[in-house]
Amino acid sequence: MLGKLLVALLVFASLYGLWLKQQASLKQRQEAERRKTGPLADDTFADNTRATALTQGKKMSPLIPALIFALLIGSGYGLYHWRDQYQLLEVRVIQPLSGAEEIFWVYKKDLYEGGFTTREGQRVRLAASDRLQVRRADQP
Repeated sequence: MLGKLLVALLVFASLYGLWLKQQASLKQRQEAERRKTGPLADDTFADNTRATALTQGKKMSPLIPALIFALLIGSGYGLYHWRDQYQLLEVRVIQPLSGAEEIFWVYKKDLYEGGFTTREGQRVRLAASDRLQVRRADQP
């Protein structure tokens, strides 16, 4: 949960920084236009401002790699969470009075405190006296 919050804050901070940079760039362009169209404007000054405006547009913002990094981290975390939730578990329910034992196959996301839902969709509710043994399906 904390990871999701940190990734969201990083994305919002990056977008806010990108918006501020765009506002500053827009303000610079407006100032250049005012100087160019003003009464003291000459051709050499206008040419220089156009050339600097073109070269400034080619700079890569440091926010773009940060956004790409945040996207990769968020995607990696999402993939890890999805794979973890769809991990197949073998659940043994042991009744202490009779000693009967039943085995079910359950995805990790479907295992909860009062029971579970099997891979086939069967819902199983547990008594307070039932014992559970849970292990990953790929373990011997």
